[in-house]
Amino acid sequence: MAGPLEKVSWPGLVAAELGLREDQQWGYTVDGVTTIYVKDVWRLLDKDSLILRQAKAMYPEIKWLLIAGSPCQDLTFAGYLNGLLGLTGKRSMLFFVVYVVLCHLQMLFGHDAVRFLTENAGSMRVVQCDHKSNTGYQLDQSEHFQMFLYCLGLPNKFPSKQWIWDASVFYGIRRKRVSFRSHLDPAVPLTSPPPGDEAWGPLIYLDYQISPLAPLLRTRGYTSGGALKLSWTGYQPYALMWNYAFFGGKKAFALLCQLPAGSKFPKLPWASIVPAHFLPIWKEFLANLQAVKTKATRRDELVDQLITIFHNPNIVLPMQILTVQEVRKLSGLENILTVERHGPMLLTDKVVRDFCGNSFHPRLIDAALGSDEQFREWASGLNDAQPCHCTTPPLHEAFAKYQHLLRLVLEQGAKRGIQLKSDRIDFEANWHSCELNAQAETAGLPLVQQPTIFSFLNVAKASPEVEQSRLRRPDIPFGDKDLTNVLTQIHLEWLIESSVTYENVALSARMLQLAVGSGVGFRLEDRAVKNKYAELLQEYTAVEKLTAITQLVTILQVATLGSTHQFPFGFINQVWTGWKAKVAHQSQSVLHAVVHE
Repeated sequence: MAGPLEKVSWPGLVAAELGLREDQQWGYTVDGVTTIYVKDVWRLLDKDSLILRQAKAMYPEIKWLLIAGSPCQDLTFAGYLNGLLGLTGKRSMLFFVVYVVLCHLQMLFGHDAVRFLTENAGSMRVVQCDHKSNTGYQLDQSEHFQMFLYCLGLPNKFPSKQWIWDASVFYGIRRKRVSFRSHLDPAVPLTSPPPGDEAWGPLIYLDYQISPLAPLLRTRGYTSGGALKLSWTGYQPYALMWNYAFFGGKKAFALLCQLPAGSKFPKLPWASIVPAHFLPIWKEFLANLQAVKTKATRRDELVDQLITIFHNPNIVLPMQILTVQEVRKLSGLENILTVERHGPMLLTDKVVRDFCGNSFHPRLIDAALGSDEQFREWASGLNDAQPCHCTTPPLHEAFAKYQHLLRLVLEQGAKRGIQLKSDRIDFEANWHSCELNAQAETAGLPLVQQPTIFSFLNVAKASPEVEQSRLRRPDIPFGDKDLTNVLTQIHLEWLIESSVTYENVALSARMLQLAVGSGVGFRLEDRAVKNKYAELLQEYTAVEKLTAITQLVTILQVATLGSTHQFPFGFINQVWTGWKAKVAHQSQSVLHAVVHE
């Protein structure tokens, strides 16, 4: 079902968007900033936090902004055992890596040199409570919430609302998240208009206010018929967009819904809305959603039976799931996840929905960090604003507190008749052994590499011996062995060399454009760059090679976007599609137009 570009790694997407190397080595971005991008956060703690010590060797007086969001699956009411496992769960325990990194940064650079923001679910559970109830307690009663505060050195005297941000207030979509931050100087988030318009929109309350939509989550694969399946949350009534005109307008729709403020289940005449064959299943789905005790697996089973009515173009309903465009807008990513930037082959329905299901509105994150003026004053040392954190507790003390929390979780599991095992629970807590050795030697200055995806534009080349040694590496340039062989046969080893540290070349066109514009890593006259492009295009548009190079589109995307060829990303895909069906002279005429336009 999924195309090859749908399998692109998220690290690759992030690296492409920000201009980072993917070989986990220090390197310069196209803006000349020294960075390192690791694929596993645990690597930051390797060898007595060598990477952090290298950073200190390069920039001993630098200030740090630590932004993190650890997995929330074990902390939410919708998760396994309704969030009982929390920070002891195999997934959500990754928060403790954030805690250890914060400890080491404070030790290396000083308490005042580190500002942090870490977020997680706003529905953390109380361990010692009636597990059948989802109400009757405050967030600050949660033992997991208190553990967050303790490890981050934050006070527990503030009400929990001090830390909560609710996206529904600003963007019309429900998502309560806890933003633990070192400073109490947040900015006011910029808001967006409510989703929908006069024709289509979310449910409407009796007071004619728009109901916030359900949170966005990742997709759940494909149906047997090839339709992309959302999480069951995406098919709830308050997750859908409704055709107001079908019901006689917005006011008539609100009266039919009979929806009190805060409610999620309208009292609509379902028999006149849902096809008769699917009506019993739809009603069971609604009943299951409102049940106090139920299993998400049953909801998934019901959605599997209902999915046809939402994805079959021959069934017309007055309700529909969110479109990809609406998902992008609700996530605040409509100007980032664009076809012009990434191309239609990458930005499939699944990729966009999965990416947005893992994201949080950038305006909320920006506001939680404080205003630009406050942040600049802190970074320059003029004003520390409103710090509310103290030095993080030692690892052995945090581990003792963790062990107490683990006992509470195991006892509560036993009361429910469940013996929790190591596949669910983090018994080892390896993070507690990551003490920063005070005797560790000061790290030397690391070698900082140029952004190698652009190295083929350098005039200087390595010796033949060096090139051959690199070509013998096990890495498969561009991820395509056949393409690599063709490049070798036509003596384009420099192009192969430029790919060996970059896994997703198809995503790199934007950085190439920036690099050519800023001249990072090379200094060439525009005419020389243009000639290099023309040479490359002519090499690849020979008729006898069109059938041999199955990923020519990738090379074209890399080669034709720069200071001399400012084409949208998607344009190259259109040209390639046309070229495959044309004869030699037609191909050359198109080439001539591209090069000389």
